[in-house]
Amino acid sequence: MAALFEAHYRVPLNAKVADIDNPGSALGKLTQFKIIGSNTVNDAYEFQKTPNGKFQSITFKINDNSIFKPDKNPKNDQVGFRRNDLLPKYDAKAIETKKRTYHHSFIFKKDLDKKHGYLLASVEFPKACQDGAHLYDLHYGTPFKSENVQGTLSPDANKIKLRDINFQTLFSVDMVIGQVFNFAIEIDWDKKQLRAFHSVGDEKLVEVVKTTPITPKNAKVVNFAGTGEWHLQMIKEPLPNPKDPEKERSDVPHKGIQEKGIKEEIIQLRNFIEDTSTAPGSTDPDGPGGSTSAGSSAPAGAGSTAGATSTTTAIKNNGKNKRR
Repeated sequence: MAALFEAHYRVPLNAKVADIDNPGSALGKLTQFKIIGSNTVNDAYEFQKTPNGKFQSITFKINDNSIFKPDKNPKNDQVGFRRNDLLPKYDAKAIETKKRTYHHSFIFKKDLDKKHGYLLASVEFPKACQDGAHLYDLHYGTPFKSENVQGTLSPDANKIKLRDINFQTLFSVDMVIGQVFNFAIEIDWDKKQLRAFHSVGDEKLVEVVKTTPITPKNAKVVNFAGTGEWHLQMIKEPLPNPKDPEKERSDVPHKGIQEKGIKEEIIQLRNFIEDTSTAPGSTDPDGPGGSTSAGSSAPAGAGSTAGATSTTTAIKNNGKNKRR
């Protein structure tokens, strides 16, 4: 059985939301950094107990105040995004070697605005190149395109998408309200390969992406192992503003349109990393030992800032889109 790494973000049953800001608490010791705009932690997060679970799930919330302001210069305010971002403690030099498996699970309590794209999780390399890069990400909604000023839904708008380092979709699944969607992404850091597993509810994880090479199209993305950040997030991309010149629209952190009155959320749980260097990963979505059941539907009651800026300016896709 694979070993559970120290890197995880599984919320203890007795934890309170305020513990995120308490470095002396069990949860605070797992937290590296957060980005919630001008919201309080209680505005941005809510914990729920899962049926028969050993841990709580986390509701990520975004609203009109979820705007990241990296410094005192208003020109740098990321008004294009509505952003909630948690960075767990993550020793990249120790973890990003041999073979590791990253686990994420999501529950949608209600539909989101599918005209927009939503970044839900990623491993990012903020220093790999000027704009940063993602090893993988999990995305929902319509991916940003600078020419889509009408907000036309993409054919895969209702799908949760696992994307590679070049924004190519490796696997997708239709979102269903109230369902638990489990993903496990196995990275062979030495061979630069990826494969992925998926299930719903408490079903066993099964392979959905066979071993595939990690080959960045951006020639500047080299020697990235050991420099990454692990992000749990809910970042809402803007719609392109037709008043902006098209060449400026892909500056999605700072440009674009967000409607007023945003009150959106998604539940995240089962966030942990396995060392799968010498043994296969667990097929139980709860990981080694299991028995932290989330059930097949929604829960009961249903440090460093290095990547904080780059994760939102990162990723030019086909010269038109930027990836967080």
